[in-house]
Amino acid sequence: DEEQVFLIFHDAADVLHVNMPRDRMTEQHNGYAFVEFVEELGAEYAFLLLNFLPVHDQPMKITHMVPEDSGKYHPGAKLFLSRLPPTITELDLFRAFKTFGFIMTVHVPLDRATNQSRSIAFIRYTEWDACEKALHLMQGQM
Repeated sequence: DEEQVFLIFHDAADVLHVNMPRDRMTEQHNGYAFVEFVEELGAEYAFLLLNFLPVHDQPMKITHMVPEDSGKYHPGAKLFLSRLPPTITELDLFRAFKTFGFIMTVHVPLDRATNQSRSIAFIRYTEWDACEKALHLMQGQM
């Protein structure tokens, strides 16, 4: 519930607000939450500290949202990876690519029939320089 999410994130940084949307018919949580922090630095720290932390035996996937007009977001700083092993996970990619810069999102599309990776992925950085470093240094590595 909201209180549990608040406590998890509050251990990392000061939380302003937690919103967990619910299904209109069942009133059950939809399985995601929006957490707003008092300071942007707190959100960045929570992302680095808590991303992929197991909660109820499932890794918590965090997407760090940065307003496009903040000056900290470059819309073209996105990598497309292909020919990945079908067993690759978002956590594997996050660990491999986090050294190049601040990662906003990692997405590995899954095949609906097998629930395995479609052997492609997308990684979005906040800065173009990080994207270029990763592209240059990881070319042909995965």
